[in-house]
Amino acid sequence: MTATTRPTGLDPRATIHAIGGLEQLDPIAATITKVVQRATKPAFVKNALSGTGLGHQLHPLLTDVTIGAWVSASIVDAVGGETGQQAAELLTGVGILSAVPTAASGLSDQSDR
Repeated sequence: MTATTRPTGLDPRATIHAIGGLEQLDPIAATITKVVQRATKPAFVKNALSGTGLGHQLHPLLTDVTIGAWVSASIVDAVGGETGQQAAELLTGVGILSAVPTAASGLSDQSDR
């Protein structure tokens, strides 16, 4: 097997496409979209979650914070031993706390589509 081949039966794109085509998920997606659109109706909320003041979408920036904190926590936890435990716990907490606004900004962006 080369670096570009995948084991038979594991095609992530086909799986994602199949999930995206499930009509059973449409009512759930519609409900979530309505709730998010209602919550972001005030302009200040929508602008804050969209990153209007930054001149750039907020969601990609926040995903970097969340993922970066969790990856860093994993590394510190793996190589830091007892001395790295407090730092790993702090980084895990930063990741958890940043996940909430990250998800909110992502939902806000997705509700525009």
